[in-house]
Amino acid sequence: MASESTLTTRKFLDGIFEQIRPHADNPEEFASEWERITGELDSRVKNLECFMSKRDDLARELILLMRTQFANSYLFDDLWLQYSQGCSVLSDYAELLSDPELDRNKGGVWGGHKCDGIHWTWCEKRAMPKPLEEKKLDFHGSISSGWPYCSCLDHALSNLICKVWGFSGFTDTNPDRPKTDWLPSADFRTAWWKDSSMYLSVLLCFGINILNDPILLKDLKDEQEIDIDIIPEPKEKLRAVLNAKSIRSKLWARIQDQIEKRAKEDGVKPPQQQ
Repeated sequence: MASESTLTTRKFLDGIFEQIRPHADNPEEFASEWERITGELDSRVKNLECFMSKRDDLARELILLMRTQFANSYLFDDLWLQYSQGCSVLSDYAELLSDPELDRNKGGVWGGHKCDGIHWTWCEKRAMPKPLEEKKLDFHGSISSGWPYCSCLDHALSNLICKVWGFSGFTDTNPDRPKTDWLPSADFRTAWWKDSSMYLSVLLCFGINILNDPILLKDLKDEQEIDIDIIPEPKEKLRAVLNAKSIRSKLWARIQDQIEKRAKEDGVKPPQQQ
């Protein structure tokens, strides 16, 4: 499988964009607006002292574009996303989070999500599609401010947007004392995503259910003697996989494999290693 540091954060986001673009309400409009906003963001981050406020406005605009374009897509419906691959991994993950016997220190992979914590303007809130309860699962997130995530995939994409171009905190903050994570991040770090539903949802949108992924499962069996075939319940299979050593790096590697595979299939030169 690919190494942890192969793709930059931008290449990661671009790879997911190419995968989801055909499923937008209006793919051509979505692609055009995405390119316009990201182009402006690219120019703004070159001088953050002058343009940090405008950069943040554009990042929120890009998230709003994404959410409005995918409000009706199965990709932003937790239940249908997992059903598209004939599994229940997101539902099972949500249930596991409420298990009092869950070992939350096991590699830092057990985390939830609820709201984005972003300070949205009144106009932005009016334009934002309202998340539908029947389309999303309850992941017991600790952050209750901002706008509720529409889905697991919304969480993953919103987070990546803020990492690629930086964002001045997810709540009201002091721009005179910027923190490191407010700035653009070139390399993706698996430690960012302690909420494993983010990895699960990205893999599902690429057509991979980790409990039926021969490459990942063979790796776990050969390296750590984890054999989920002997575990009867899907939820316990998922627990065993996510409790494996270095599982976040392994899930990240599988995502990279899929991005590179699709780039080759589309005749696009795969992203260069860093």
